[in-house]
Amino acid sequence: MPAPAQGVLAVECRTDDPVTAAQLRTLDHAPTRAAAITERGFLAALDAGCSAPVGALAELATEAGAEPALRVSGVIAAPDGSSVIRAQTIGAARDGDAPGRRLAHMLLKHGGAALLDRTPYRVTDPRSNPHPGDSGLAVCRP
Repeated sequence: MPAPAQGVLAVECRTDDPVTAAQLRTLDHAPTRAAAITERGFLAALDAGCSAPVGALAELATEAGAEPALRVSGVIAAPDGSSVIRAQTIGAARDGDAPGRRLAHMLLKHGGAALLDRTPYRVTDPRSNPHPGDSGLAVCRP
């Protein structure tokens, strides 16, 4: 699984340059933007950086006529690779980084905090407030 937002390109311009900003808007790809925002939410909720043993992948998961949704997969591993925890959820693309943050909190609560050597904070049990599309968690030993 890739690092969160791996391979996403962003182009910035000056705020006082409306011509360039308009040209850049034509390059914007809404599904990629939504996926990157969700994946960055996952990373932010873990309070992790680019060297942390974590991965996230958000993919468009929409059926014809349905509201755009993202399937978000996440993983937290022990630094030595001895243990890995994975989970998946589905959230509305319009929810910004919320699906990624929710997934991160699920993983932290179910062993990810120990793998990252930290205590989970303000994380609720997903079983007490289930979200349709949340998968079970899997702990794997390579």
